[in-house]
Amino acid sequence: QAHYDLALSQLLEALSLFEKLDDLSGQAEALNYIGNVYLSVGNYPDSLEYTLRTLDIRQILHDQAGEALALNNLGYLYLYMQDCPKALDYLQQCLQLSREIGYTEAEAHALDNSCNLYCALKEYDNALRCGFKSLQLYRKLGNALAEAEALNSIGDVYQAQGNLSQALSSFHNALQISQELGNQFEVVMAL
Repeated sequence: QAHYDLALSQLLEALSLFEKLDDLSGQAEALNYIGNVYLSVGNYPDSLEYTLRTLDIRQILHDQAGEALALNNLGYLYLYMQDCPKALDYLQQCLQLSREIGYTEAEAHALDNSCNLYCALKEYDNALRCGFKSLQLYRKLGNALAEAEALNSIGDVYQAQGNLSQALSSFHNALQISQELGNQFEVVMAL
């Protein structure tokens, strides 16, 4: 918790400086990180406030890549808040914008989050379609860490379906990648 408090304090100070400098890009970055810190500690209302402010500034700046990431973050946040209709709306907006501008990484993130969303809705075919598409894109990008995350998401879908052998296979593949990368968080998630 102390690390989050320190990060939040420093980010709020940075935000204040960017505001004094009228640096909208810097403000958007600080707001995004503040929203992520609040999400990490489970403070969803503040996370939502800062992430929406991030989106507003990205749109003012016509920063479509930043806008796509903010839309994805909002989808992810609403998923955590169990507001599936809003999560789906923001993730769909992210997917559309990401594809329009060719931002493959944001598209892959939104697909992975959509996999988790559809799993929560028990729409397993849609979940697997999104999960495997995100996995394909992460592999194309060479992002092994995100590949492990996608494999964990796919494993969660198979587990929810009761297809334990497929779930175990996905978790095992995620575990192997995570161990190779030394990523303890994904190792725990795969276990």
